[in-house]
Amino acid sequence: MKADSINFRSISANAWGNMTSDLRYEDLVLDASLLFGSRGKEAIKFTRNERALLAAFTRNGNRLLSRSQLLDAVSADDFEASERNIDFLITRLRAKLGDPARAPRFIATQYGEGYVWIARPLSMKPLEAFIVIGPVSGLAGEAVEAQGQALVNLLRRRLAERTGKEGAVAVAEDFRLQSGIPHKVRFALQVSFLNEGGRLHCGAVLRNALDGRILHASRLELDPADPATFDREATALADTTKAAIWQNLTSPAANIELPLEVMVFNASRLLSEPDQSWLASGEILAKEHRDHPQDPRVAVMWAAHLYAQLVMSGVYSPLTDDDRAAMETEIERTVLTHLPAIQDDPSLSMAAAKLLHYIARGHDDLVDHLLERAFDRCTAFAASFGIIGQVRATRGLFDEAIRSYDHGIAICEPASEFHLYLLFLKAAALLASNRREELPGVIRSLQIIKPESIRSLAPFILPPDKPLDEMQERFLDGAGPEGCRKFVDYLYKTSARQFRSPRHQANVMRGIATHAMRKFGPEVAPEVVRALLARYPA
Repeated sequence: MKADSINFRSISANAWGNMTSDLRYEDLVLDASLLFGSRGKEAIKFTRNERALLAAFTRNGNRLLSRSQLLDAVSADDFEASERNIDFLITRLRAKLGDPARAPRFIATQYGEGYVWIARPLSMKPLEAFIVIGPVSGLAGEAVEAQGQALVNLLRRRLAERTGKEGAVAVAEDFRLQSGIPHKVRFALQVSFLNEGGRLHCGAVLRNALDGRILHASRLELDPADPATFDREATALADTTKAAIWQNLTSPAANIELPLEVMVFNASRLLSEPDQSWLASGEILAKEHRDHPQDPRVAVMWAAHLYAQLVMSGVYSPLTDDDRAAMETEIERTVLTHLPAIQDDPSLSMAAAKLLHYIARGHDDLVDHLLERAFDRCTAFAASFGIIGQVRATRGLFDEAIRSYDHGIAICEPASEFHLYLLFLKAAALLASNRREELPGVIRSLQIIKPESIRSLAPFILPPDKPLDEMQERFLDGAGPEGCRKFVDYLYKTSARQFRSPRHQANVMRGIATHAMRKFGPEVAPEVVRALLARYPA
């Protein structure tokens, strides 16, 4: 028997002993020894001769192997040396792999010559990315491969620009959702190419990597003679991909536990840089609201975005009082206009109640009505307890509010963003009710879940009647008078102002305002805060 230039006896004897990790081809996984394999949940055991064939094939992917070469690879004492028996062995191996000869995925027949292992090995290393561009197919041919790679690289850059996070977008040509590998991927953009009529066609399918659902599909047409079409199409696809991801992230089906305004904020944070530029994500909602003014869900999401902007802008880019009043008027108008259409939707009713409660324009009875109806039909109990707790706390019903928050904390996903959100709300209620002795329990929980979150809470829980420690003094010195003025103003407008009782407002403000004014003078606090502290000194 002739073995050409490949030493198949060496492969047959040593191949599985030299392999150090599993191999994956589409849905097929081969263990390092080649004794066993699996397709989905089906386990496969291979004979010695089948292992020898697999070793020869996987070591020589996309290379024609003659029957003579394969016979040399098997060459066992208990195997009848004939090329006909190689065909029989191939047929048996194909049956185990689920690989029909007429539509092969693994072993292709080259009639009159031999067999070719045509499957491409996939990486077994888990990927971690917000968006993966992959799988990428149809890149056969030198010109198509170069043009396709150019588009994929442009697309990766455009998507990275729209998320604003380093490493958020990865390219994995062989990526498979149902691979059995524990990838940490949120969305997958499958890209395929077709070269036809002198133009490069590209199909793109966006999927939710958590459940495989198709979220959006696009078709692009590129002119290889005009490089500008590549950038234009990549930019357009990145925009539509971001919009589809936004809609998925803010879908009640995908976020059954979260209040709508938290969904909107989380989506904004995931899809933008971690600073003021996240507000630009509102352009998506603004366009949706303009294009579909009668859509109640889009309308409430738009109002929720305005709410999130009011809450966030105090730190990054303070709004004027007139700006705030105009945005609160827009929230009120939008919610009231669409109430008839949303009153039977528990998720939207909860969001509407929260928004009307926040603007505090005399809608308390309507808020109670919406909450009562929504709670009776709502399955997102943790979100319900969060909103009900806020309403009760701002009305001074602190025991009921704390119980609501604790109920929500007990049933929400541990260590989730919503868990943190409820802890912050509980801390605000403890401040307002002057139950500062209970704050250390909240702080310990925050430190366990996310230690860096303490930096956000620390300025607001400074003890008003005790000297500050060295770290707290350094914080005030680092913030300076302008930074402290922003913190005090932010805390009043986004938290203290929501409480109906002036005494409770003063309790929220007392810590940071007292120490900031002591260090930098009374002008560091707005007049309304100074008046509150003068009226309720302790």
